Amino acid sequence: MKHALCLCLFVFASFSVDAEETNSIIVCENSLEMFGWDLEFIRHAQHSIDISPCFFGGCIARELLTEIEARMEECPTLQVKVLTTPIHLEDEDYVIINRLRTKYPDNFQLVHATNVTIVWPDVTGIDNHVKMCVVDEHYFSMGGTNLETSHCTNGAYTPPKKNDKTNTIANGVSAGTRDQDIVGRGPMAKELRKTFCKLFALWHHYNTTNIFERNPNAFEDNPFYFEISEKPFVIRYEASKQPSTLEEGQMELLLGGPFQKKNVITSKYVELIRSAKKEIKIANLYINPTDDIYDALLNAVNRGVKLSVISNGVTDISPDYTRYFGWANRLNYVPLLYGENFHFWDYFSVKDKAPNKTEIYEYYVKNVLLHKKVMIVDDKTSVIGSYNLGMKSHVSDYEMIMVIHSPEIVKKFNKIFQLDLTHSRRVTLDEAHDWYFDPVTSYIGTLQKRFGGLL
Repeated sequence: MKHALCLCLFVFASFSVDAEETNSIIVCENSLEMFGWDLEFIRHAQHSIDISPCFFGGCIARELLTEIEARMEECPTLQVKVLTTPIHLEDEDYVIINRLRTKYPDNFQLVHATNVTIVWPDVTGIDNHVKMCVVDEHYFSMGGTNLETSHCTNGAYTPPKKNDKTNTIANGVSAGTRDQDIVGRGPMAKELRKTFCKLFALWHHYNTTNIFERNPNAFEDNPFYFEISEKPFVIRYEASKQPSTLEEGQMELLLGGPFQKKNVITSKYVELIRSAKKEIKIANLYINPTDDIYDALLNAVNRGVKLSVISNGVTDISPDYTRYFGWANRLNYVPLLYGENFHFWDYFSVKDKAPNKTEIYEYYVKNVLLHKKVMIVDDKTSVIGSYNLGMKSHVSDYEMIMVIHSPEIVKKFNKIFQLDLTHSRRVTLDEAHDWYFDPVTSYIGTLQKRFGGLL
């Protein structure tokens, strides 16, 4: 018995030491899997919970807030910060939020990241689009999922749609989304939390002064960050066979936004695409990137790199929302298939032209939106985060990505990508030609490309 107890303590200590020194992650197949881990981490929180859910509301938000309230009752010194946009929050959500504010005025803070309108370099609005959760500076999640009922779903089937919100914009979203995130633990959580606190301080400053300071680095020294030395131990995670351990340097966190003259995330995408030797796989809400990424993709296609893309079209079962950007997506299919742009009078010559090694797919589950922001390069590098291949992410939004250099992680990304293909339909050459060369759809797509900064 004594030896067994010593063995258990040794195993526990081994887990603890490993947790201190290394990063490990689980690649979640869908949003609900990620959300389950968030709840598990929150149940073990001792010192801090920091959440940037972007869109937040509905039963998902209430379940999360209820878990936070239960944990704060057990740990009344627990510090909780939530940075969110207000657009999806409803009266039922505010009941819990206001109760937490009243019960824990010094411990619970929720700050709204309210859209800041700009007209240059594009007509758009600055938003916090980062999605992450960090618990005790040790466990974390990050990726593309909004913690809102219609956004946090499995995405492989159509959930019931309830148009019961007072906000008409919120009612106009899809019944569900297909998204992807990672969860993990280790030193990366500290880097994530420091970034979160700077963003939280930025929006807190804007809400209290009405002065917008774009650069989060101006809030490097903020009152919201405090170092945590004591780490929690989540046995469900540590005993799981799912996590993959990563060495130092295999994970790279990037924050992009309107404070940068040259968006570092856009630059990283260009760098990775240019480095591709064999294959690039992309699953993204939009396939209407800024010129630098677009040109890099065309160049890769012309170098013989195989390109596989899953995005959203405008089909008979697509969510209504795709009507506002789906034609801009489709206007890029022919150039990505052939590696160049064409004029209307090139229609017949293109019909006889053999395409390059490009495959285009549109997600095809009734009233479900593909919301992912994922790229895989040469089966060596994976990219995941909040950055859409659209103008708004490049120009105006605070975005975050994680670049993971690990063939082992790529295998997990590939498995999910192949599963997404089973829920998608491949675009035929005839369809791509007709959409690209048709004057009406081309005009609509061009308009959507021009005003993409509004979405």
